[in-house]
Amino acid sequence: MKKYKIETSNKNNMMLIKFVEKKYVEDFLNGEIHFTRLGYFIDLEKNHGDSIVGDINEGKALFSINPQKVHFYLVNDDGTLKEDLGNVNMSSKHSKMRGYAIYPEVKSSGISCFSYLSLENDFDLIKVDGNIRSYSINKDIIEELRKIGEGRIPIIMFQNPIYSAIKKNPSVLGNFDFSMNLVEYYKGESNNISLKELKEDHFKPIFTKRDKYSNQRELRMVLKGDVKEGYNLNIGKLENAIPLKDLEMLSNLVLFLELKRL
Repeated sequence: MKKYKIETSNKNNMMLIKFVEKKYVEDFLNGEIHFTRLGYFIDLEKNHGDSIVGDINEGKALFSINPQKVHFYLVNDDGTLKEDLGNVNMSSKHSKMRGYAIYPEVKSSGISCFSYLSLENDFDLIKVDGNIRSYSINKDIIEELRKIGEGRIPIIMFQNPIYSAIKKNPSVLGNFDFSMNLVEYYKGESNNISLKELKEDHFKPIFTKRDKYSNQRELRMVLKGDVKEGYNLNIGKLENAIPLKDLEMLSNLVLFLELKRL
């Protein structure tokens, strides 16, 4: 019997939003969660220049290297050594290079992406009535969510029903393992993941993205295994999942929280 590996440090998120094409809304509510091959997003920017949805750095450990010496070889068509041309010493001032590494099993894994909103950072308190507090989503964040979800239906979820369903019945994973975490956004050209860290955890870079994508506020779920061109994970009917009519309804969404008196 397979022992399932389910990894996360974020179990009970305040609110998740999944933007779904209208024709797939019912499928999603019935527990059909689509995972897209990570390599698809790499190829989208690499081959088609799409850096909005695509990201050529997905799943890669990015680092800077300063080679002190470069050795040159001529090789045959089959890769065997033909001739040693010697080496060249490099000046540290001019030899800084960028490198990256990605494991094949990371590129072939599947991801499903959600926007995550926290009460303390992404909502505004609009009213206090005794022990009842009312909150609405910050207007600036709504504008960012509109850009992400344009043309799709927002489905809001509380207490992460997808993770709860998988944890309750891990056999739905089949031959996959599962990992989930908030994406960390980095500035500059490197996510500062060393080769040693990458060797210890091949999937660590999958939860990092360039700062230009930070408006996505992404919580990412990962199926570890080969998802081919994509995979639909069936986990059963979702609880605590509410489809909104359209993106404009996010502006009218109000949360009422009842505080317990001590």
